[in-house]
Amino acid sequence: MIANQYGLLRGAYEYFRDRAEATYQQVRSPSGEDKASLRQIMEGAIQSMQKEREGWWNAFAMITAYFSLFEHLLVGCLSFSELAAGNGQLRKFLGDTWGDKYKAVFRPLDPPATQRFHDLTGLAEDLRNPYSHGGHDKEGATMFFALPGIEPIPAVLTDIRKKPQFGFAPVSADRYPEVCRAMDRVDEWLATGKFADAIKWMHAGLAIRFDDEFRQDLRKHSQDFELFLEGQGYWADRASNMEW
Repeated sequence: MIANQYGLLRGAYEYFRDRAEATYQQVRSPSGEDKASLRQIMEGAIQSMQKEREGWWNAFAMITAYFSLFEHLLVGCLSFSELAAGNGQLRKFLGDTWGDKYKAVFRPLDPPATQRFHDLTGLAEDLRNPYSHGGHDKEGATMFFALPGIEPIPAVLTDIRKKPQFGFAPVSADRYPEVCRAMDRVDEWLATGKFADAIKWMHAGLAIRFDDEFRQDLRKHSQDFELFLEGQGYWADRASNMEW
């Protein structure tokens, strides 16, 4: 068994998402007022840059928290799969990267699983991994070199993924909704896909089980899973209240 920490991890993700959302909403567009002074325009621009940076700090924490949550959900999905968990297989799975966990659970990757994998890989390669490792990626896209007579230029310009330029923050107010949509698509897919029952189990906060009896019960109650889940929740509540 593994402790179900869905609530704790989901709470961290939603905490930083709420704060990122609130901060990005304070990013002001360039003033359209004809009578705005240059000083007002400059002050507004500086304030917007600061809020965009603060938004990114929260967005980075949000993305990091989401990947932690997602890996935990993959462990829950494993318990509902036919994959072996004994003889050290569970320990190996826990030590794998999130990508290897994903490929193991959803093998073979059908088109929806492949698309969601690409969504997550894009977030990881563009935003999580570089800033989880000191602001550098594996492809050297953040490296610069000095060309005599010219300002420093990116060493691997074509590997700065989709946007070959740097802004004041890696995730701008305009890009933030796109980042959230990518994670929302994954959540919606998980909740309605082949492991929808596993996601319900995780939401219920019940311990993640890998014993043969549990898997036999899952097969037995494949047609009345909601009733089975309700019963398991009842007994879990009684146990937590020491009502044996």
